[in-house]
Order: sequence, then structure tokens, then C-alpha cells
Amino acid sequence: MLELLPDATVHHIGMYRSNCSLLPVQYYNRLPKEHSTDIAIVLEPMIATAGTLVAVIDQLKAWNVPKIMVLSVIASKAGLDRTKERHPDVTVRVGQIDELLSDVSSSCHRCITVQYLYRGNRSVRMRAEL
Repeated sequence: MLELLPDATVHHIGMYRSNCSLLPVQYYNRLPKEHSTDIAIVLEPMIATAGTLVAVIDQLKAWNVPKIMVLSVIASKAGLDRTKERHPDVTVRVGQIDELLSDVSSSCHRCITVQYLYRGNRSVRMRAEL
């Protein structure tokens, strides 16, 4: 993304979905107290139920970001519907829409698997499957 927007400021909100409760869990937040952000672009590889995405958007709105855009590779129809229901003012761009969710609330037809090999502070992408 920084190749497209080299002057952008990057902040990180780390969230994952608990396997037990299926609720979003925040593990990292690097939003500064003071900011002059006009637009936030959320990079979300896969939107399944949209629980974590909705939680991140909630945080960005509480941080008073006037415009929020989401970019995703793949999303379930249910996840997109939930996002639009909770945040109709947020722009969402998706590469592929999957109509179904599996019984564990994840996109079931096309899953993206990316494995990383970590060496010190470098990561090397080993494999990506679609």
C-alpha cells in the first residue's frame, strides 16, 4: 500500500477473532492520541463474519476519522451485509465475494493461505494459495 501512497502515515490496530467465543480480541493498538487523519484505509485480507472489521471501524470512528475505506481480497456476502448494516457510510472494495460461510463462521469456498518464514526481523512469504 505504501508503494501507492508513499506519504501516508501508517498506524496499526491488531485484532483477531477468538476461536472459542468468535468475538474480536484486540492485541495491539498504535493509534496516537493526536492526529489529523482525513481518511483511514483498512487493509483486511478476508472478511468472514465481519466481527473484527466492525470493531476496527468502531475504533476509527471513536478516533474521529471522517472517511473510512476498507480494502479486502475476499469477503463473504454475510460479512459485507453486516458491515454495511453497521456502517453504511464506509466504502468497502473487495476482490471476490463468497456467498457461503462454513459452520465455524469463516469463508468456505476460497481460502487464502499465506505462510511466512520469520528470520530475525525479516519475513519471507513462502506460499500463497487461492
